[in-house]
Amino acid sequence: MKILSKIILILILAMACTLVFSENSMAMQDWDSMKQQADAFIQKGQSEGGDTVISEQSLQDFAMPIARTLLAIASAVLLIVTVIVGIQYSMGNPSDKAKLKQKLVGLLVSTIVIFGAQGIWAIVYNFMTQVTQ
Repeated sequence: MKILSKIILILILAMACTLVFSENSMAMQDWDSMKQQADAFIQKGQSEGGDTVISEQSLQDFAMPIARTLLAIASAVLLIVTVIVGIQYSMGNPSDKAKLKQKLVGLLVSTIVIFGAQGIWAIVYNFMTQVTQ
């Protein structure tokens, strides 16, 4: 019961903070003014940059090696940490094993985040590539 009352108190405080610290929205009032500002933005870009547009291929050539390098580094770090924690787990006493299980949970979450982000990126990229062709 105490937990429920604490949760309700936190929610009430969060709502109060939201009301007190609200921010004004600078949204457009109508479609025409938004379209005019968007067209002005495009014209400014064309006048300053000319016809220079970054092609999809040049962006891929720049970004893909960085992404692959970061993924390789993350994979190597995960492998090294997994081996170290595995050795500590196999050589540890029961109290150490309990502490290492907590580290293994963090390691599992890190693995899911790293490879999940890469998987989501691959799915979105393939989907968007198929839609635009």
